[in-house]
Amino acid sequence: YRVLKCELYMTGVFRRITAPGNISFTRNDSTTYVSANITRVDAPTSVVVERHSYEPHLIAHGEGAACGVIPMRWTVRFKHLNRVGGTLSLDLGSISLVEYPNMIKLYHRPVEGVGGFTQINATYSAATKQLTTAELLSGEYMLAYKECFPPLLVTPLDGVVEVDTVQTLTWTAAVGSGEY
Repeated sequence: YRVLKCELYMTGVFRRITAPGNISFTRNDSTTYVSANITRVDAPTSVVVERHSYEPHLIAHGEGAACGVIPMRWTVRFKHLNRVGGTLSLDLGSISLVEYPNMIKLYHRPVEGVGGFTQINATYSAATKQLTTAELLSGEYMLAYKECFPPLLVTPLDGVVEVDTVQTLTWTAAVGSGEY
């Protein structure tokens, strides 16, 4: 018999941390869209970051309920989190499902699939298109918009009176508003 391992709907990357620096969680042609800026290493440890291409199971909110959940989730598992310090960053510029990166929020729960998600402190940089946490945390992460908003008309412009008889209407994307 032969057993083959196949990852479906997931990219997982293992890294050993021995010194401060930037760590990318990318492997060959697969990426988790996550990087870490390790600022302190008291003793070597390891970390596994996984990106799953579907939204979390059993979504519950401890505080700060979310509206439009991006169908993607991440798990971060440090072997010894107390040995390192730093931040995690998500490359929102590479995640096509994020339409409004300046409005997206990051949610976390300490144990994968258990308990409620809470919104955590994260800062978005329009220059780098990175969403960066204030600290390292093990557990499960998801991206979501805090508020729902309906689609808005982009073209033709509101109030325009002279419009072609054959006109294409263009709308912004709806977030958490159901189907239109």
